[in-house]
Amino acid sequence: MQAEKHAGRNPSIIGIGLLALDLLVQEASEDVIATAGGTCGNVMTIMASLGWRASPLARISADAAGVAVAKDLKYWNVDLRYIRLGSEAPTPIIVERLRKDPAGIPFHSFSFSCPWCGTRLPGYQAVTALSLAPVLSEVINSDVLFIDRPSRAALDLAKAATAAGMIVVFEPSSGRNEGNFTKILEYTHILKYSQDRVANAGDMGWGKQMLLEVETLGRGGLRFRKQGGRAPTTWHYLQANRPEKFLDSCGSGDWTTAGILHDLCGHGLGHLRNVPMKKIVEGLSFAQRLGSWNCEFSGARGGMYKLARSSYSAAIKRLRTSKSVVLPLDEKQRIPHASREAQLCMACDQSVRRRA
Repeated sequence: MQAEKHAGRNPSIIGIGLLALDLLVQEASEDVIATAGGTCGNVMTIMASLGWRASPLARISADAAGVAVAKDLKYWNVDLRYIRLGSEAPTPIIVERLRKDPAGIPFHSFSFSCPWCGTRLPGYQAVTALSLAPVLSEVINSDVLFIDRPSRAALDLAKAATAAGMIVVFEPSSGRNEGNFTKILEYTHILKYSQDRVANAGDMGWGKQMLLEVETLGRGGLRFRKQGGRAPTTWHYLQANRPEKFLDSCGSGDWTTAGILHDLCGHGLGHLRNVPMKKIVEGLSFAQRLGSWNCEFSGARGGMYKLARSSYSAAIKRLRTSKSVVLPLDEKQRIPHASREAQLCMACDQSVRRRA
């Protein structure tokens, strides 16, 4: 699939934030599906699948989880040059359990403990400013910077990206009003967040660079406001799309983010500054359809694996103009399964060694 062209080439994006291994545990079978994940990991992978040059910045190690993450990213043509910056840290692992309530409605929950032995799994550790410095001049040659976790390195990157004329997109995962959070807002062009995690983030500081603020409301759709001179405009609302079938909402916010990036940021900052309201609404509507479509599959990026690549590309194209897409599943292309033998948990690994 071809991305929008900017200056005669496919657009590029760098991302700094949570890159992790996602383990999806099915309730009935207890089968475990392992894929690259985390907000930054999902967004970068989706963007690469849409034809962008996508480069996540992280500090994951070459442990079993890190190897699995790198393998999945490579499959989707994600740039792996910056995933092990500076002092490596154990690769974060996030467990998603997919269940059904008494009424048969699917729901998911997240855990940070091993599904087999209960040991606490590695969590997120931010890239340090010191490890970012040697590659800073390289990465700001991209068109877009995506940030999902505030840190000193993310702030340094936002400053440099703004000075270089890049679009800065900030999607905070929580509303903690700490120093780096509010400082990054000063360099943000697009602020996007979920109502259930952050409340009125733009009110914490509508920066002079801000062009668009998007707040997702779950089943209530989303609302947005744009730059209107010295102050933001009033809020505008877009209704949610209903998926053809509902299996899992995990990752739908990441798909919505990817849709915004793909439709509104592919032509550079100058184009974004002058994009008319009609195009903003079209871009956000496409982003909503992506998020709704993702609910038809299990896992944060299940549709990317369940559909053949040609069918996946066709689905994205149809989502630009239609509210839903029904395509046959290609069972030949399955998500790789993890097992205890994969030794993703050090405690399980030691237990296996003792039994041996």
